[in-house]
Amino acid sequence: MAVVVGARRGSGFSRHRVTETVDSGPAKRVYDLPGDSLRLTSKSIGVTRVFVNGVPTIENGESTGELTGTVLRSGVNTDTVATH
Repeated sequence: MAVVVGARRGSGFSRHRVTETVDSGPAKRVYDLPGDSLRLTSKSIGVTRVFVNGVPTIENGESTGELTGTVLRSGVNTDTVATH
């Protein structure tokens, strides 16, 4: 899936538009979960930098090794909502 963002003027895009595309690369099989279980991963396209808590965690599409966030676990860090 690609998301395209552009500058719109009037009924159409302006002649000097700025357009960015964000997408994912081809899926790759990785066997790095416990028990050598399979998971799918892919590189991002169009995302060059990601910040978590003000610290860069991705630069130029590669991990910086910084782990500044917290994993939120359903039912532990969240309230369960009844669906009835």
